[in-house]
Amino acid sequence: MLRFGLVRLGGVVMAAAALTLTACGTTVTGGGGGGSGGSGAQGGTGGIGTGGTGGTGGIGTGGTGGIGTGGTGGGIGGTGGTGGVGGGGQGGQGGGGGSLPECSGGPEVVLAMDRILIGDTNPDGTPNPTNGWKQYGRNIDGLVSTKESTGLCKPVDGGSPVAVYPDGNNGIDNSFGRNVLPIFLGLSSDFGEQMNVHIASGEFTYLLSMANVGSEECATSSKFFLGGSLGQEPAFDGSDVWPIDASSVTDPADPTSAVCSFSSTTITQGFVDASPPSQFTLLLTFQDLDLRLPIHLARIAMHLDADLQGATAGQISGVIYTQDLSDEVAKLAARFDESFCDPNSPTLQSILKQLRQASDIMSDGTQDPTKPCDAISIGVGFTMKSAQLGAVVPAAPPPPDPCLP
Repeated sequence: MLRFGLVRLGGVVMAAAALTLTACGTTVTGGGGGGSGGSGAQGGTGGIGTGGTGGTGGIGTGGTGGIGTGGTGGGIGGTGGTGGVGGGGQGGQGGGGGSLPECSGGPEVVLAMDRILIGDTNPDGTPNPTNGWKQYGRNIDGLVSTKESTGLCKPVDGGSPVAVYPDGNNGIDNSFGRNVLPIFLGLSSDFGEQMNVHIASGEFTYLLSMANVGSEECATSSKFFLGGSLGQEPAFDGSDVWPIDASSVTDPADPTSAVCSFSSTTITQGFVDASPPSQFTLLLTFQDLDLRLPIHLARIAMHLDADLQGATAGQISGVIYTQDLSDEVAKLAARFDESFCDPNSPTLQSILKQLRQASDIMSDGTQDPTKPCDAISIGVGFTMKSAQLGAVVPAAPPPPDPCLP
């Protein structure tokens, strides 16, 4: 599980730490109107088509953005292209994905996360603490933002557009990886690898179950759970029976009642895309202290192995409400040091301000230039291996509040 901590240094407590194809639009350099943007390229099977960029406008009106085409057999409609410069061309409309038949007759596939990639490495595991985050997540707001972009929500608490707005690869939104993760890595450079030590020891995992999975391209449903302690090192060969943490279900007597479920999970040539957006709780801990962060607008994507025994190139994306992050960190800080029960503690306020400055998106996943950003985008990578679902086990009770009289 992700670990979070506070480290005391010199008497001061500090926070521890898709396939996309594009077509180019025509560029007009004369005084006339900008040329029309090219049509969005056809998305790969189950992939994500992206609209072409509108042509650069001359003195006249900017070019019209291209129109993205949905991938074959249910791929997600492409993002409209960017309007050209000059008069501000209109972005093209995203194309619609085709429908897929319901999956039937196949087995239930259960996979357990055997490796989590929090943004300090490349997907192959090679270290990349500076730019690894750019590869995890998805383009939540449908924009490719830079520090010069307009039309975005307003940074908060003095946040700088240079730090807040630049997206990752192909518009990936992951301000958590860009701006929050470095807090952890600054005090624990092997923070990411520590997470995988806990997974390898069987202390926790995340579990994904998919119904009626076969070799055909189809649509099914899936459920996502937090796996409790296995009590031994996992074999990751399909024999591990992972218990389900009760915090992951709405009814402890029903192990299928997942809080995080995806009613439309498409499988196209092995590419899995789980939607519509759901939510789950990301658990970060420091020693015996837990930090629970609800991830909203959660989506999962991955490449399923042909033998259904594992998955690679996994991606989890979503947003954390800024207030949730601030509130949870404040609680954790107080349990670590009761002096932080004072909400006006300068050190606590400094920590919370740094976290709030990472806000880059609205809580509904859109952008609104008239409002301050109130959420932080997040992206996490993973790989999975075959497993079995066990019984529901009780979640740990919340710790006592040291600030209560």
